[in-house]
Amino acid sequence: MEKNGKTTLKTDELADLIMVSPRRIQQLSRGGTIPRTTPRGPFELVTSVQAYIRHIKEGVGEVEIDGESHEQARTRLTKARADIHQRTALQLSGDLIPSEQVESNWQAVLSIVRQSLISLPDRVAPRVNDAETLNETRQLLKEGVYEILEELAETKIEWDTQPKGTGTPVPTGDSIKRSALPKAPAKSKRK
Repeated sequence: MEKNGKTTLKTDELADLIMVSPRRIQQLSRGGTIPRTTPRGPFELVTSVQAYIRHIKEGVGEVEIDGESHEQARTRLTKARADIHQRTALQLSGDLIPSEQVESNWQAVLSIVRQSLISLPDRVAPRVNDAETLNETRQLLKEGVYEILEELAETKIEWDTQPKGTGTPVPTGDSIKRSALPKAPAKSKRK
């Protein structure tokens, strides 16, 4: 229908044109999205279609999933991808080590500490047996502890800086390499 040289449509005609229900047209009209020519009158074709397109572009009718709009989800995804790239770069540069590898290497270090402490009596007993005084025994025990600490300090820890899934082969073998330090010579028995 034409009114004042402009094409106007009834509610159900506009609904058919923009492929929504007549009820949705009424909701959009009451909400002020699609204006009527008069309070209960028809809709102007061009003005109504442009208003509906503007409404869609603004995303007012956008469906939210778990309280998150499409734009928010896209922003979150972009940030997550940036975080992944940043972590990969840090890992490649050796500034970031995967927690599984840290845990594995710590277990290896603690195993070495345990073995060293268990071996302390066998390493020091021959020298302590030759000690003549309590102070000399203390000193020999202290030297044995320091030997173990020096060995532990020179233990090399190798970290795999290649992130998983990069296609680069990961080095095999132990990631903890213990330096072979000579054991302190046994002190001779004083007489």
